[in-house]
Amino acid sequence: MGNAAGKGVRIGLGAAMLLFSAAVTHAQNASTTALPEVEIIGASPLIGSGIDRNTVPAASNVLNSDDIRRQGTSDLTRALQQQVGGVSLDSASGNPFQPTFLYHGFAASPLQGTPQGLAVYVNGVRFNQPFGDTVDWDLIPDIAIDRINLEGSNPVFGLNALGGAINVQLKDGFSWQGLEADLSGGSFRQVQGEFQYGRRDGSTSTYVAANILHQGGWRDLQSSNIQNLYGDIGWRSNNAELHLSITGAHSVLNGPGTSPVQLLAVDPSAQFTAPNQISNTYGAISLNGSVDITNTTSVQAVAYYRYFLQRVTNGNAPNDTPCDDGSGLLCSDDGVSTTLGGNPVPNFLHGGPYSELDNQTTNTNAYGASTQITNSNDVFGLKNQLVAGASFDGAQTLFGAISFIGGLTPLSREFIGPGVVIDEPGANSLVTFFAALTPTAINCGPRTNNFGLGAGVAVATGAGALCADAVA
Repeated sequence: MGNAAGKGVRIGLGAAMLLFSAAVTHAQNASTTALPEVEIIGASPLIGSGIDRNTVPAASNVLNSDDIRRQGTSDLTRALQQQVGGVSLDSASGNPFQPTFLYHGFAASPLQGTPQGLAVYVNGVRFNQPFGDTVDWDLIPDIAIDRINLEGSNPVFGLNALGGAINVQLKDGFSWQGLEADLSGGSFRQVQGEFQYGRRDGSTSTYVAANILHQGGWRDLQSSNIQNLYGDIGWRSNNAELHLSITGAHSVLNGPGTSPVQLLAVDPSAQFTAPNQISNTYGAISLNGSVDITNTTSVQAVAYYRYFLQRVTNGNAPNDTPCDDGSGLLCSDDGVSTTLGGNPVPNFLHGGPYSELDNQTTNTNAYGASTQITNSNDVFGLKNQLVAGASFDGAQTLFGAISFIGGLTPLSREFIGPGVVIDEPGANSLVTFFAALTPTAINCGPRTNNFGLGAGVAVATGAGALCADAVA
């Protein structure tokens, strides 16, 4: 009797515990709510402010570091081409690391003379070169990219943003920790080594990345040698963050350029004239930070210095050929060709063949600062984000060019020197070029300074965004 009673108590207690456990499980499941994923994009070039991508009334695309290295190695332009609609690449230079990036027909190109319709920023710093607004993609350390925002036209991004803006954010020790090293090889004598290291220690962080690449190319005299180095030291508290970033890069790119279709029909790898080389040396240092004044108001700022040296060597068909009057001189469309001092250039090869070597040097020192305030207080009960700021970008650019007339090898069509300097017609004079946000001095003589100031305001509501831009 006692055993039967005890057994009944144990069965009743077990049933009660089972019911209680089921009730707790049901309550936990009922209290768990799956929140929708919110993707944040930069409302302006500066790091530290963002807005829900769904509230921006413009085309926007976001790629992270995994997207960029989906093909094995990190490649910014190729990733955007393969994963974003409306993007295409053109390579008039004949080198894969000098592409003209096209987004809905607007270009960001390393080639001078190309209408630049896209603004490019790296860690809040304008990356378009002050001289010609060109974009040298080989100078960006692809392995260190944390995130890319490709947005449609937005005047907040300033000069060249008519067709859109590419906002690149690089990694730091807070966003990436670990040690990684890769070595790869491929066709056309390609060898590449990549390295990155990130560490977080309490409120401080360290990140270092490097890349070395050599590629032989498949066309005559085509090759690429690229070295990139990037480092970041960061500090973070509960309401503030500060980063010091340093970038260094060097590249030597040989591209055969365009060739006549008749020549390519004989040999697809042939080049028309040589050499065709671009050498870039780049260094940059920036200090950027943000601080939360209140729960809804924050301030972001960046200051930077950039150094850029580019040397361009192009072998071309000659504009100066033997005169047809029997004078034994060389002539151009403007008359008798002259060298330094106005002396006529003799027909020193007795009929040729001749070729021309054009050398250009661009040396730029750029500097600037930007600051903005971000507020996310509701307005009339609607979600709102206000971004207002000002920026200053200045630069000194020393540009030089010289041309030689010389011989031409019969098979490879390369320039043979040392050649004779060609005195181009017209008088050399100081030219100053003013751009909306980045005035630049183009000098054939003494260097000068020019300055510009710009301001931008962006307002976003729950229904969309309204942007305005002012330049002084």
